[in-house]
Amino acid sequence: METQGRGVESEVESHAGGDVGRDGRRYRSPPRVLVRSFRMGRDNWKIKHQAVQEKLEQERQLSADRGRSREQWKQKCETATSRAEKAELLAQQRLKQLEQARAELANLMAKKKAISKDLGGGGTCGSIVFNFWSKTRINRPRQIPRLLRSPESP
Repeated sequence: METQGRGVESEVESHAGGDVGRDGRRYRSPPRVLVRSFRMGRDNWKIKHQAVQEKLEQERQLSADRGRSREQWKQKCETATSRAEKAELLAQQRLKQLEQARAELANLMAKKKAISKDLGGGGTCGSIVFNFWSKTRINRPRQIPRLLRSPESP
């Protein structure tokens, strides 16, 4: 019995005389009904199989998309973290510079007070600047920007 390369129809037709199936069972229905039934069963199985394959492909695609998205968010997070760390370091550097500037300003203010006392000023709110060319004293108020004032001074 050579059935290789032939479909269900030819298998059933070859056994039509005795109405015997491949497994040796006898069928009561005529071969044309059996062929139609087997064809419908095969077609339904193919449709189900194709639907499962499509769903599997969709799930694979979704998984790949989620993996790419996860990698993108991970990279964005790492970038943001590194930027935040750099900003924190920059802020610390600026605070140190500000503290140094305030200390230098306080040192200069102390020197200025000492010079004004030597010139006869009482260390008042205004500063006395000595004009060396005319040998006169000029009274000018201090104008220090608020950001540069030390926390101790008003």
